[in-house]
Amino acid sequence: GAAARDVEFAGRIGKVEESVRGVVAAGGVGVLSRTVEKLGVRFRVLRRTLRDPINQTATLAQKNSEATRVLAAKEDFLEKELGEIQKVLFVMQEQQQKQLELILAIGEARSILNDKNDLPGEDTARSSVTPEEENKQAGIKAETVTGGNNKP
Repeated sequence: GAAARDVEFAGRIGKVEESVRGVVAAGGVGVLSRTVEKLGVRFRVLRRTLRDPINQTATLAQKNSEATRVLAAKEDFLEKELGEIQKVLFVMQEQQQKQLELILAIGEARSILNDKNDLPGEDTARSSVTPEEENKQAGIKAETVTGGNNKP
C-alpha cells in the first residue's frame, strides 16, 4: 500500500527531473524565458486595453446605485403621500355619507309633513297659521330630525 505509493511517487519525480534536464539541455530555459516574456507583454497590453472599460463600468455602477437610492427615496415619499390622500378620501367619503343620510332624513320629514297636511280637516286649521309660524315650525321639526347639526 504505502510502499507501492512511495515507489510510484519516486518514479514520477524521476520522470519530471528527466524532462527538466532535457529542456535545459535543449536550450529550453531560453524558450521558456521568451514565452514568459511574451505572456507578460500580452498581459500588460490586455490590462491597458481593459482599463478604460473597467473604469467606465465602475462609474456606471456607481451612477446606477445613486439613481436607485434616489428612486427608492421618491418611492417612499410617494407611498406616504398616497396614504395621506387615501385617508382624506376616506374622510370625504364618510362626510358624503353623512350628508346623504341628512338629505334622506329631511326628505322623509317633508314627506311626513306633507302627509299630515293632506289629512282631511286640516285645511281649516292650516289656514289660520301664518307663513312665518309655518316656517318656524318646519325649522323646529328639521332641527329635531337633524339633531341640531344644521347650524353653522
